[in-house]
Amino acid sequence: MDQLENTKQLELKKKKRALEEIREKRIAQKIRSFKAMLRRVKLIIVCLGVLFAIAFFMKGSLVDYKKIHPDLRIQPLQKDTEKKEVTLNYMGIQYLIKPIQDYEISGLVVSHNNPSGFGDIYHDSKSFDTKDLCLIWGNNLMNNDFHKVKFWNVSWTCNFRYPHGINFEFDEISNNHLITRSDEIRKKIAKIRVGDQIKIKGTLANYTSLNNENGWRNSSLTRSDTGNGACEVVFVESLEVLKKGTPAWYLLYDLSKWGILLFIGFGIGLLIKSTPVDDSLRQ
Repeated sequence: MDQLENTKQLELKKKKRALEEIREKRIAQKIRSFKAMLRRVKLIIVCLGVLFAIAFFMKGSLVDYKKIHPDLRIQPLQKDTEKKEVTLNYMGIQYLIKPIQDYEISGLVVSHNNPSGFGDIYHDSKSFDTKDLCLIWGNNLMNNDFHKVKFWNVSWTCNFRYPHGINFEFDEISNNHLITRSDEIRKKIAKIRVGDQIKIKGTLANYTSLNNENGWRNSSLTRSDTGNGACEVVFVESLEVLKKGTPAWYLLYDLSKWGILLFIGFGIGLLIKSTPVDDSLRQ
């Protein structure tokens, strides 16, 4: 009897050991699969990070002057207007717009403000004036010197600087405050990006809110002035994108940005869902 009992115990131990070995192999396989998945996720995030960095610097790149649309060589067209004052409501506020002169301008977008960004405390989604567009045209696009000019916008102004020896015409750059009565045009303005070549038609105008909290914002009528009040206020009637700047790089920038966030979330999910079995899975 003792011999038989011992034999049964040995067989049970063998079975238990075999089951433990199977379990250990499964855990080891699970660990290997998990770590391999994490490595793939990390690699994808690194690749997306590299793509994101490249796209960040390439988006908004300015084209060679030979690829400039012919309309951008033409000076802005400006003449007296017969258009009358307009009163319109935007976001529950009444605005009075006084057209001063008919206006048409074609230019290369070299900078714009960011109404939705933290750096612009004067604009948001409720602002009557939309995105400011800084444009250059004419002789400034006759060679590639404009590539060496640094452009940037703050809330209300376009700024630029360039090294010695660069030919740059001060009266062929303007910062344009854009207002419109059209929701469709407002959406188009929001989509304009640095590098786009555009044509704007409308009127140079002065405007104010009828509660008069902020006074009048008046348009400049010449491109040769500088400083406060030198910006054009354009009551936009039509906006045409003659040539897109770098749509592929902007697309890659957006895709890589969201891809990074997606895979970071996926990696965190993997860690959270890994079974306690295996604290080693997290090592």
